[in-house]
Amino acid sequence: MTTSAIKPAASAGFGDRLYAAMRAYGPVCVGIDPHASLLQEWGLDDDANGVREFSLRVIEALGGRVAAFKPQAAFFERHGSRGVAVLEEVIAACREVGTLCIVDAKRGDIGSTMDGYAQAFLSDSSPLAGDAVTLSPYLGVGSLTPALELARQTGRGVFVLALTSNPEGSSVQHACGVQPLPVGGAVTLYNKKSIRRPHWTNGCSLIYDSYFWAYTCLRCSVSFIFSL
Repeated sequence: MTTSAIKPAASAGFGDRLYAAMRAYGPVCVGIDPHASLLQEWGLDDDANGVREFSLRVIEALGGRVAAFKPQAAFFERHGSRGVAVLEEVIAACREVGTLCIVDAKRGDIGSTMDGYAQAFLSDSSPLAGDAVTLSPYLGVGSLTPALELARQTGRGVFVLALTSNPEGSSVQHACGVQPLPVGGAVTLYNKKSIRRPHWTNGCSLIYDSYFWAYTCLRCSVSFIFSL
């Protein structure tokens, strides 16, 4: 199984590919979250080998039967370089079975650091680049511009956190600034404006709780729900 990065279909942006996958298999994204207790339940060791076995079993069972997989990067990264190598293999395996891969990394930073994250998860040359990546906008939505631009260039997608289901999130996401609009709402408003730009409309979406709300697909103003 190769871990080399392969460019997504040049003829379609991520929004088009996700829409087609949902039409074919339904709006379900299968998380690949090999945390310690789950590995134990499966009778696997809590190491890189156990993570690999778990992840590849999931892909073998459901590849080509669901719209997308979503490997959570943290569960791979906790095993160091071997775990990251497994994540690369999992991303490649998703590609081989023809199922979209959303790398759940939730990265967010500024300047050259954000550009580095963009190169890692959205560049054609990176084995960590799936079909899309999750990002955090809470250093300023504009700080995500390097990722948005690179996603546009490579035909990949970006899912931006807006409102999350954890109870701690509300202290920041529901807080109001000078204007009465809460932070989470401001993120939503900014992204709704941004993804209407002609060069961003095929791959930028927002994350609300357990749902992916995509505001555009097929280059039209068509909304749909993508369920995790």
